[in-house]
Amino acid sequence: MAGYRIDVRPFLDEIGGGVDITDTFDLSELVVGDETFVMVEPPSFHVNISNAGEAFVSVGRVTAHVKATCSRCLCDFDTTITGDVEGLWPRPGMPPLEDQDISGEVDSEYMIDLEPALVAGLTVEAPFAPLHDENCAGLCPTCGADLNEGPCSCGDAVDEEHPFAALQGLAFGDSEDSEDAES
Repeated sequence: MAGYRIDVRPFLDEIGGGVDITDTFDLSELVVGDETFVMVEPPSFHVNISNAGEAFVSVGRVTAHVKATCSRCLCDFDTTITGDVEGLWPRPGMPPLEDQDISGEVDSEYMIDLEPALVAGLTVEAPFAPLHDENCAGLCPTCGADLNEGPCSCGDAVDEEHPFAALQGLAFGDSEDSEDAES
């Protein structure tokens, strides 16, 4: 059975009882929207799971070292994603928890699956448009050259068919210049 299963029997009857877990888990890639982050090594985590009476609660951090693709220049680069792990599993036989984000159920063997909470912690923090550098210049839209390596050979050529070609050469001032022009 897949997942990262935790046995809650040792603290089943002890409100406030729990366990600290530091480990890694098996995840080969994380897909968020159109982005795929490939794991460089298994993600690691430190989580506390405790008996809160009506439910078992997890709190902790998860970290993944991943290979991503820059959304501007398409180069591959390594980065780290770190997120919070929060989980809630209602105890069997307890009334339903209203208005709560439930992470799963305690199964018949008194096991919970921590993996969905770990993956959710990474997913929330994964960038929708990863950048290898905040100042990445990207690729030339005309010739496709990597502008991080310098100007491209097509220079400032204007495609007359481009819908915004008519805007080429227009000067746009700041808001103070625009107010002066209106006076």
